[in-house]
Amino acid sequence: MTFLEAYALHGPDVERIAEALGITPPEADRLINEVIERLSTSSASSAVGGGHERERQVLCRPSPAI
Repeated sequence: MTFLEAYALHGPDVERIAEALGITPPEADRLINEVIERLSTSSASSAVGGGHERERQVLCRPSPAI
C-alpha cells in the first residue's frame, strides 16, 4: 500500500496510516504534514495555472464508509 492509498483510506489518522504502512507514527505524521504543506503550496500556485491536481483529487476524496 502506498502512502496516498493509506491516506485516502484512513484520512489523517496517524496511527492507522503508520500501521498500514509498517512505519512509526512519527514518520507517518511527517508524511502527512509534508503532503498537507505541498497541497497548500500548490493550491496557491493553482490560481496561476500550476499545482498538482491529481494529488488533490486523491487526497481530498471522501474515505469509504467503514
